[in-house]
Amino acid sequence: MTDICIIGAGNIGGALAIAFSRAGFDVSQLVTNTRPVLARIRREIDTDPEVVKWKNLTHIDAGAVFITTPDPQIENVSDSIAPLIRKGQYVFHTSGSLSSAVLKSVAAQGAVIGSLHPLTSISDPVRGASQFDGAYFCVEGVPKAVKFGKKVARRLGGKSFSISTANKPLYHAAAVTAAGHVTALFDVAVEMLTKCGLSGEEARKIFFPLTESAIKNLRHQTPEDALTGTFARLDIDTFERHLASMHQSLAPEIVDIYLDLGKRSVELAERRSGVNDRTRAFGKRIDSERRKTAGQKC
Repeated sequence: MTDICIIGAGNIGGALAIAFSRAGFDVSQLVTNTRPVLARIRREIDTDPEVVKWKNLTHIDAGAVFITTPDPQIENVSDSIAPLIRKGQYVFHTSGSLSSAVLKSVAAQGAVIGSLHPLTSISDPVRGASQFDGAYFCVEGVPKAVKFGKKVARRLGGKSFSISTANKPLYHAAAVTAAGHVTALFDVAVEMLTKCGLSGEEARKIFFPLTESAIKNLRHQTPEDALTGTFARLDIDTFERHLASMHQSLAPEIVDIYLDLGKRSVELAERRSGVNDRTRAFGKRIDSERRKTAGQKC
């Protein structure tokens, strides 16, 4: 299998370096300036890769290069390494929102360009190395790069899918909604519960099993079938009690979040049971309340 150079050994780059090594790849070169993190990564890698400071990089011999720097740096890295790239080398980046088009400088040198974005949350390189197993990877780029990227994903124990280059930003927005926005929504729920007299720590402990159960349901059911609670039951009386209490205790922005998600939840109920008088009435009531709160903020 092709040996690998990783440029940017932070959380994602470090996790990939360790995972690549465990999967039998030869991680031959690590390019980074994050020395404290680098020491932890090297202890987990079977081989002894060449470690190079970014400013001292003079050659890239590996058959595949993975740029794992933050998004704003990727194009500059591509421009900088272009003179070191030979025809036929694979060059990938791991950004979720940028497409392979940002690697145009190395493509002009004959590199086979693509992007490989793992759909998992990596906050530590050592712990994160095991999180690729079972994860999905979004692979995008020229056909040869897509084929290679899918092979890499399989070797890491993951699954893969491919999208068009033009849809990369929309894909990433969807991923943020599925993960980052869920985290933000959990924080909103915690804030709401603290208004009932509990501490933030207590609220997190209380809600985590509930949130986890909802996620587990989604593994086996469609969103419309997994929906439970007030909106699934089209319980408009409970909705009115929610609103009265929320207006007394919470900022209008939080009420807006509740209303927007409530509207989507009614749409899920319609998918499951069809449009009827109750769903129409509930939807109109939510729209009325949204207009009211929008007027209050003007």
